[in-house]
Amino acid sequence: MKKKAIRVIGVVFMTAAVVMTGGCGNSSDTIIFVEESENETVPENDDKSQAETGAAGRFGTGTQPGAGAADQSGTGIIIQSETEAATQPETENETAAQPETGNETANEKGMQDGERFEEVIMLEGMEETVKYEHVRNDKLGIETDYEYESMVRQKEPDKESFISLYDDINKPENYLEISYRPESADTLAASVSESLSGDYDIIKEQYELNNAGSCIRIVTTNAKGGGTSRLLQTVYIIPAVNGSIVGTAHYTIESAEGYGSRFAYIMNTLVVNGRDH
Repeated sequence: MKKKAIRVIGVVFMTAAVVMTGGCGNSSDTIIFVEESENETVPENDDKSQAETGAAGRFGTGTQPGAGAADQSGTGIIIQSETEAATQPETENETAAQPETGNETANEKGMQDGERFEEVIMLEGMEETVKYEHVRNDKLGIETDYEYESMVRQKEPDKESFISLYDDINKPENYLEISYRPESADTLAASVSESLSGDYDIIKEQYELNNAGSCIRIVTTNAKGGGTSRLLQTVYIIPAVNGSIVGTAHYTIESAEGYGSRFAYIMNTLVVNGRDH
């Protein structure tokens, strides 16, 4: 052991001498321990847990995503240099520990009618945690989610209605109705457009819903001729087997960004499964 220690010191001094000869600055920056003793053993340390904790704190391993039992054991950490730690690529465990995106819909989770859950959404430009109830109507052949703390659900075999909690339930102004119609989507869209255009300026367009896919959307923008209308509508006509699923949102101009957005969320979570006959 003594001879080997002397040889390593000689290597260090030789390295330092070469660097000094080259005029490359402080020789202490280039001193590197290039080998270990073949027979050297590391003495046991009674404070092993403290050393591991200190190493984890030094190299940041204690706060990395996905840090598990392997990181906390100390294996390969104490002998790792700071440069190596800084350039170490992300590990497979860190990638696996990333949070879920939250894009999975309630129907994909296999939820049943009436089950409740929470979700964070953007509402009027701000994040808001809202509480939802899952809707499953096999007669209509649909599933969707609605915000049960701000709406009242009225369930019928051939129709689902979601009414503002603040409206007169018998004469609401802010509500969404989802129903089945036997007409094709194109035929129904032509009929609805003709009816609404008598009182409103409208926009008729192809629109892509998040889950139900392509539909025809008809939006009332103003009263006929450009005047302001207090009551507005947005109609979604979704092609279905032997007919169409129709969602009609009614809302006041003051509630366009509130209940209008909530009704749009319901339609975007809507899934058409096929009707029970």
